[in-house]
Amino acid sequence: MTSAIWESVFIKSLRRQIQEYEPRIVQPQIDAHIQFVEHSYDTKEHTEIKKKVRIAINAKMEETGERFSFSTELFLSPMSID
Repeated sequence: MTSAIWESVFIKSLRRQIQEYEPRIVQPQIDAHIQFVEHSYDTKEHTEIKKKVRIAINAKMEETGERFSFSTELFLSPMSID
């Protein structure tokens, strides 16, 4: 699965979950971007390459009309060890 397809599936899933389980926010605009992060350890002889996803949600609060924003970054998995 390509990163673009994964991002699209993830965004659709997150939008569905927000609509189903979080009635306080409406009109969610969701962005998710995968990037590959290389991490070298001083105590180890190898480098890890991990997938990291950046997630941002912008929406409106149903009751007050106030703007709602949330963002986070998550590591998905170690990809390889060289």
